[in-house]
Amino acid sequence: MKLLKDIDCTILEDKRVYKRPSSRGIILKDDKILLLYIKKHDDYSCPGGGLEKDETPREGLIREIKEETGATNIKIISDYGIYHEIIPPLKRKEIDYMYMSSYFFICSADSNLGKPQLEDYEQEMGIKAVWVNIHDAISHNKKVQKEKPVHMSRYLERELFILELVAEELEINSF
Repeated sequence: MKLLKDIDCTILEDKRVYKRPSSRGIILKDDKILLLYIKKHDDYSCPGGGLEKDETPREGLIREIKEETGATNIKIISDYGIYHEIIPPLKRKEIDYMYMSSYFFICSADSNLGKPQLEDYEQEMGIKAVWVNIHDAISHNKKVQKEKPVHMSRYLERELFILELVAEELEINSF
């Protein structure tokens, strides 16, 4: 899989690190992309999340997209790339850093979304799947990143990186 962003891991030497693999989907339809709007943070992100024990990135992605969006007829078209990041844990005192590897895939799904099966914390965050213009999502997330607390910027940095990369590639050729 193509490396989208790597990191300098020297900061992790002699630290307590939790490795968290995750999968995320890029689902395009005409001039829209399927994203999760997170009301609590007022931002957009790609559907996906952490992998369960013994789950492959592709298996985890299909499960996460179904759960978070209610989408049907989900198909993985191709690998897109992997994004590595180091995240300081906000509430976990037993670790110093989380090393997250996000596997991104280009996918397709039916336009009509069914009822998602959100976990309690996702419901509390006000997560809702929406089809949105990618440029509108980028502009919105940039505005949010400037106005919100620093701890939010870590994952917004990832989401903006991916959305801008996809938008740039859409200008050159279509998926």
